Amino acid sequence: MMMALGQFVFDVPTVPYQQLQRHTAWRHVSQARVGERPVYQYLGPGEDTLTLNGVQLPEFTGGRPSLDLLRIMAEQGKAWPLIEGTGYIYGLWAITGVEETASAFLRDARRNASSSASSSNASTTTASTCSAI
Repeated sequence: MMMALGQFVFDVPTVPYQQLQRHTAWRHVSQARVGERPVYQYLGPGEDTLTLNGVQLPEFTGGRPSLDLLRIMAEQGKAWPLIEGTGYIYGLWAITGVEETASAFLRDARRNASSSASSSNASTTTASTCSAI
């Protein structure tokens, strides 16, 4: 297991990711002053987002059903516990976006699902974005 979001497990058979990006922000507001540099006031924590980028190869990974499950979870609008395979608990996160880019189609618009391990030209690039709640 690479990571789990609620009951959804990110792993090779479902949605493996090759890159994890986390962006944490803190809010500051500036106040202009005459003849002086502005002063800043700390307002508190800002957004905390986590993006998982990966490539799905139909020969090895879950493909469309796994992405559909992530979309169903996102439509529920719930926050889910996010736990890394090492045991690190990130806290509660909500899915705020799922992006999919497909390539290598057959004539009937199906993705090329060749069973040959060396034929990895059919792929789906995915990005799932979550925000801390």
